Amino acid sequence: MEQGGNISTAAQLYQVGRATIYRCLGQTTLQPIKVKRRQRKLDWESIPQTKCAG
Repeated sequence: MEQGGNISTAAQLYQVGRATIYRCLGQTTLQPIKVKRRQRKLDWESIPQTKCAG
């Protein structure tokens, strides 16, 4: 899988709701990657290291 992804894909991958992913994005330990064509991309490598990951 490429570096980065979207909220829906992350929610499905970790079997959590989209709201959980948005809460995790609000934490200072998980930062979105800024890209020009979209608002947010996820750093897939940092997700399992947070408390939010299933």
